[in-house]
Amino acid sequence: MILVAGGEEKALALLAMLRGGYINTLISDQKTLELILNSKRFILCSIIINNIE
Repeated sequence: MILVAGGEEKALALLAMLRGGYINTLISDQKTLELILNSKRFILCSIIINNIE
């Protein structure tokens, strides 16, 4: 599923949707994407997923 959403206040909710597998493509503004990519939760999730694969 593709989601188009933006706004810094939505970053954690968007991260949760990505982690939960509800969306696989996110189109957003640069600041929101930076918040998601720099999130410790995102980094930890990525490490766990990469280790499983």
